[in-house]
Amino acid sequence: MRVFRVIVAAVAACLGLGCAADLPATTVAARVERIACPGGTDQATDLAAVTTMPVVAVDGIYYRDTCAGVAQVQGTTLVVSGPMGWSPQRLASALRCHGARVLEGKEAPVQASDPYWIPDGWVDIQVEADSGAERVTLRAGSIRGNIEVLRKARAFATEQRSTPHS
Repeated sequence: MRVFRVIVAAVAACLGLGCAADLPATTVAARVERIACPGGTDQATDLAAVTTMPVVAVDGIYYRDTCAGVAQVQGTTLVVSGPMGWSPQRLASALRCHGARVLEGKEAPVQASDPYWIPDGWVDIQVEADSGAERVTLRAGSIRGNIEVLRKARAFATEQRSTPHS
């Protein structure tokens, strides 16, 4: 189990550092799913968690250069109330695997505004504990992708807030 966690961490770090920048998103998704995603009942549990997990807040991560008059979306942060008893690593794995499966066409998006994937790129997902909640950071490989993820995350949060959770 420890070796598995090291492999998952290495894949996540590599993707986060841009090792996959030249690979098609579907290739990255297939590799992530093959290495880091369990099948069977864990997949169903993960999908249920992604579907019902309340989003508390959404914010963009921006680069601003006021001298040059430039502002760019570099990512999105969601604060979520993750499933009880799940570590940030487990939640990150569930979200990455969901994104990979949707990108590969093996799983449907949670809803049209599902921010954990985009059709033409990979979304890097990091999760950290944050005062009793989890902070999910989403970064696409381009500014256009990051804008799309931010728009989807805002719509996703609005839809999640209007849906009762059990």
